[in-house]
Parts: sequence; structure tokens; C-alpha cells
Amino acid sequence: MMKKRLTLLLAAALLSTTPATAADTTAPFQFMPPEGFVPDADTARKISEVVLIRLVGEAQVEREKPLTVSLEDGVWIVKGTMPPNTLGGIAEVHISKKDGTILFLSHGM
Repeated sequence: MMKKRLTLLLAAALLSTTPATAADTTAPFQFMPPEGFVPDADTARKISEVVLIRLVGEAQVEREKPLTVSLEDGVWIVKGTMPPNTLGGIAEVHISKKDGTILFLSHGM
């Protein structure tokens, strides 16, 4: 339960921040990890799960597991898996590896 809360807290923090711009002088410092804020597939999957649970509910996300993750041009692409013998759509989330921005989110119904 603690791990789930930590994952939710991390995702909420990533989603609530916006990248500082050169004109933004209120930021006391800027830090960019060399590997980006979303360095690996597991992190991208966890962020996607949290966002999708809020969008379509935990039961739907569980039905679409395993979530597949690939990296294309610095963007993590996370997709749900269609359960066998079902109709409908799957989730798809695109996340910037560099800064964690959600670039695209959809769920076919």
C-alpha cells in the first residue's frame, strides 16, 4: 500500500510541475537529470498507470495489463493490451523521457 501511495505521489508531482523557461526567474534553480526525469520503461509504465487509473478506473487498467512500453525518439509509448475475445479499445500514453510531460493520452472505448 505504501508503494502505491509513493507511486501516486510521484506521478502527481510530475504532473503538477511545468518546465521552467528562460524567462521564468522565479525558479531558484533548474536541474535536469542526464538520463531525463523518466529514465526507464518501468518509470514510464508506473506514471501511465497512475494517470490511466484516474481516467478510466483501476479495474479497466488491470484488464489491459500487461502495459507494453517502447521508446521512440525520446518519447515513451505505453499501450494497454487487448484482452482476448473482447471488443473495445486500449489505452495509449506518450511521455517525454526528458521532462515527464504527458504528450498524448487516449483510450478507445
